[in-house]
Amino acid sequence: MTAAASAYPCSPPHRGRPLFSQGAQASEVAVGDAVGRLDLDRRAHAGFYALQTAVVLQGTAPELRGRTLDAVTLGIGSQPLGALTVGAPAEALWAPLAVAGMSGLGLVLVLAVSLALRVWRPPRPNGGASK
Repeated sequence: MTAAASAYPCSPPHRGRPLFSQGAQASEVAVGDAVGRLDLDRRAHAGFYALQTAVVLQGTAPELRGRTLDAVTLGIGSQPLGALTVGAPAEALWAPLAVAGMSGLGLVLVLAVSLALRVWRPPRPNGGASK
C-alpha cells in the first residue's frame, strides 16, 4: 500500500488514474464534491463570524459595547500582521516549528497579561469602595 493510498479510509474514486481522464462523469463528481465542501466552509465561517462578536458582547456591559466592538475589529484587522509574523519563521525554518513557537509565545503573552491584570486592578467606579 502506498503512502497516498493509506491516507484515504477507502480508495479514492479515481483509483490512481488522473481524475479528469475518466470523462464527464468523474469531473461532475469532483465538482459536486468541491461545491459541497465550499458550502460547508462558507457556513462554518458565517457561524464563526456571527458568534465571534455575539459571544464577546454577551458578557459586556451595555455602556462598553462600542469599545468592545472596537477591540474585536482591531483583532480581526491585525490578522495579516500575525500571518506575516508566523510566515517568516515558517519559510526560514519548518512550518510546524514556527506555529508551535508562535503558539507558545501567545500563551506566554496571555499569561503575562492575566498576571498583570490580576496585580493591577483599576479603581472601582463607586470611589474605590469594595463589598
